[in-house]
Amino acid sequence: MIEVVLNDRLGKKVRVKCNEDDTIGDLKKLVAAQTGTRADKIRIQKWYNIYKDHITLKDYEIHDGMGLELSVADSKMVVLLFMKVFRWLNVYGSHDCDETNLELELLFHPV
Repeated sequence: MIEVVLNDRLGKKVRVKCNEDDTIGDLKKLVAAQTGTRADKIRIQKWYNIYKDHITLKDYEIHDGMGLELSVADSKMVVLLFMKVFRWLNVYGSHDCDETNLELELLFHPV
């Protein structure tokens, strides 16, 4: 058993005990049980590496006491941000608004 510390950088830290053979998806379920957040809305990363659900902690070399970054996708916040950017584009203009909208869509909903 190892203990992983997940920090949301908003003042909340979650400590989770799990096995090195658990997947990131399993870790998300444990975090979800402690925080009351749906597991599919949780993103776990370290720096710019976003961890994928099907890979084990051992494969990512996550060890006892290691700290990871925790973020929760809030669809309402994403929609508000998208609306602000779209308003900005309408006010200041864009040479190719369709391409910008596509880039924003891919940013918030990667394939």
